[in-house]
Amino acid sequence: MLNTKNHDGTDAEQSSELFYQLAYCSVLKQELDPIAVQEIVAHAKQNNLKNNISGMLMIEQGLVIQWLEGKEAAVRKLWAKLQEDQRHHCMVELMHHDFARERLFPDWAMHRTTREEMLTIVHDAREQAERGKPTPWAGAIATLCILIDPQYAKGYGAALQNREAAEQTIKAESAND
Repeated sequence: MLNTKNHDGTDAEQSSELFYQLAYCSVLKQELDPIAVQEIVAHAKQNNLKNNISGMLMIEQGLVIQWLEGKEAAVRKLWAKLQEDQRHHCMVELMHHDFARERLFPDWAMHRTTREEMLTIVHDAREQAERGKPTPWAGAIATLCILIDPQYAKGYGAALQNREAAEQTIKAESAND
């Protein structure tokens, strides 16, 4: 067993087995009431415990962000099932990482998180990456920042507008040549 740290800094026992990690986001076709969300989380915890899957889930204002980790076959099977769920619209896989040595959320069969808690997790991970600790999920973290942090979303939108303006200028100049 390996000794690692949970997100909250407490010690967690980890085996030397390898894990598959997958993150996705989607938009719900219609907003769910709080009781329906509680039922989804309870059902996910139950099934994930059976399948040795851990992770976190944010459902807020119609946006779903979920992180799954466990044995590859179990996570892929769950991902396929989620993709068939008719409540989702615009489902996008943010990343998958084969064979991680440790889970990010070893104690959470499924933890429902808030946008604020997700922001803390994402910003902590982003800071680690910026301090030179490369993470295979850096792309997913950047995407999550854009999705859930208004400051990043605003910056991303401005960058896209600047890019589009630059592309239009280049096209106009090319047409004049």
